[in-house]
Amino acid sequence: MNDKRPRDAKMLSNQILGMERAKQRRREAIFAAAETMIRSRGDTGFSMNDLARQASISTYTIYNLIGTKDTVFYTLLNLGIDRIETVRADSFEEGDTLEAIFSAADSVVATFVKDADFYRPLMRHLLGVPDPVNRPHFMARSFDYWLFAITPALEAGVFREDTAPHALALTIQVFFTGVTDYWVHDEMTDDEFLRQIRYGVAAFLLASVKDPDRPRLMAMMGDNKAGIEAVVARLR
Repeated sequence: MNDKRPRDAKMLSNQILGMERAKQRRREAIFAAAETMIRSRGDTGFSMNDLARQASISTYTIYNLIGTKDTVFYTLLNLGIDRIETVRADSFEEGDTLEAIFSAADSVVATFVKDADFYRPLMRHLLGVPDPVNRPHFMARSFDYWLFAITPALEAGVFREDTAPHALALTIQVFFTGVTDYWVHDEMTDDEFLRQIRYGVAAFLLASVKDPDRPRLMAMMGDNKAGIEAVVARLR
């Protein structure tokens, strides 16, 4: 008598795999629909029913597969971090650990600016949303991004011995979030966004690096000062 159990088990495994692939296709359709709507509308004010129609999927399926609309947005933002890390990896040059930190900052700005029609409304929404489930995960990823950026310089002995790397990474993260808020509300141009980030990162690093690197950071602050003064003039 032939034992059909191995064949039955394989069929069941294939069925489960097919179901998971179908779920993943539906997830991708939801994210693509949300991204399309953000770009076309210029905001995130559409409803879950609107999103379901755009994705040709039921509202129940969106809640079941992903969760709330804010979960959809935070997932899109996390996918954005993946893109930023790819840009950073492509631009990274071995050896200059201090410049690698600025490369990490430039990669974020470049990604946001290049796709401003998507990131401006997305960040404008999420910066004002208290989300105890999805926001902590995103903020942790953001923190890890900056910690990873400064680690090579730390290991190379660029910083003073009393430098607290976690505190420095968090400080840069908080600063970047604040500057991004200006940019997403159109209170800074793309160029001013980049210059403010470069100036601020240089200022924070200046307090931590050893003497040989201080003139270089001060020069960078000087190079980007004019862009910041333009923002200050408008604010006053």
